Amino acid sequence: MQRVAFYHGKESKLPSSKVDFMMTMGWEVGCIEMDYSCNFAYTKADKFINEFRPSIVVGSSLGGLVSIHLGTRHNVPMVLLNPALNSVQYGIGLPDKWGEFRPACYALIGKNDVVVDPVMSVNALGELNCQITFGEHGHRTPLDIFSKFISEISKELNNIKR
Repeated sequence: MQRVAFYHGKESKLPSSKVDFMMTMGWEVGCIEMDYSCNFAYTKADKFINEFRPSIVVGSSLGGLVSIHLGTRHNVPMVLLNPALNSVQYGIGLPDKWGEFRPACYALIGKNDVVVDPVMSVNALGELNCQITFGEHGHRTPLDIFSKFISEISKELNNIKR
């Protein structure tokens, strides 16, 4: 069974239909309410990953950026939904650079995203050797698109040895 740490985006809150869907897949999903207006948000996310010990991190938007930092520091495979990779300084205590590890990485990028430039995302994710899938959605990832994507990559995720 997968243990998934889920990090929602800046404009999102818990509960999440994405979490509910992953639980229907038989995955144990842990998540915490993220307050991206404070400078210790990343520290809180890092503390959670140390306590929960997930086999996968899933993050959406700003939660995707947090997930990259966590995954590359803790060597945990990542699933990213339109990660907020633009150059804006968020003030949430993120490290200056990604971590040393390059675990498996899967990204779902909305072709119609007007919040985070899809081309810039693809270029930045290239450094992670991320497997990128494009959807016909915008910045928010609808549940039907997410559920299809996560179902398609679940076999690969289940086969990753940690």
